[in-house]
Amino acid sequence: MSEVQPGNFVIIHYRGWLDDMTEFCNTYESGEPVELWIGGHEYLPALEQALIGMRPGEVKQLRLNAEQAYGHYVPQLVFTVPIEKVPPGSLPELGERRRVVVNKEDGVEVTVVRTTRAMVVVDGNHPLVDRFLNFQ
Repeated sequence: MSEVQPGNFVIIHYRGWLDDMTEFCNTYESGEPVELWIGGHEYLPALEQALIGMRPGEVKQLRLNAEQAYGHYVPQLVFTVPIEKVPPGSLPELGERRRVVVNKEDGVEVTVVRTTRAMVVVDGNHPLVDRFLNFQ
């Protein structure tokens, strides 16, 4: 392959970090590159777009603002679940990420932000919402 084009499948290694240098992903460390379909919307569209035109072995650095990454915080994505709706024996812990079924087919990742004897409060916003993201 000469240059990455829309519709191509590519295998990439990348590292992602926040402005304070906190790393949130590193495929070099894990040793597991990512296979990505350009235009498949499996990853951030701005990240896919940045790969177009690159050649094998080329390295690029990219900085995405919140709009290009995971957007801005949406208060309506924080909701309370009555404790009776939590399956027995599976009370989540504070900070835990869980996949919950919204309707019979679709699921969404949420973070547990509060628990009491009567309820669990979960946040459906992505953990990296409202952040600038850096990639290489």
